[in-house]
Amino acid sequence: MFSHGDATDILKNFQAGLDAELRAEEAAKANIVPKQSQFSTGIKFTDRHAYKPIIMQEEGPLYVYEPPRFECNGPTPPSWSEITAEGSGYLDHIRRPTPDESAGGFDSAVSCLRALQEAVVSLYYTNT
Repeated sequence: MFSHGDATDILKNFQAGLDAELRAEEAAKANIVPKQSQFSTGIKFTDRHAYKPIIMQEEGPLYVYEPPRFECNGPTPPSWSEITAEGSGYLDHIRRPTPDESAGGFDSAVSCLRALQEAVVSLYYTNT
């Protein structure tokens, strides 16, 4: 490529390439975008690293638990204590939970109570 040219021409060509690279680097340094200090809407960033005081929220009334109302259009289903009482007979024909189910918190009285509630909840319901 350069082997057939004069040595001074080769050096001048090489130096011109270096000068072009230096100018390109300086132009790149000059074109560094400064950190953005405002949004595009004109709102300025302020105190980006300062701690802000905690905004105190107004305290409302404390939560008061209200048990859910169970509306039944039929006879009143038995309560939990009636189902789980000894000799009540409600759990005689319900499958006993396995040890794994018992470890998970399952109780056969829950399924019995659910089934009884579903059976009587709309027994006297009339569509008006």
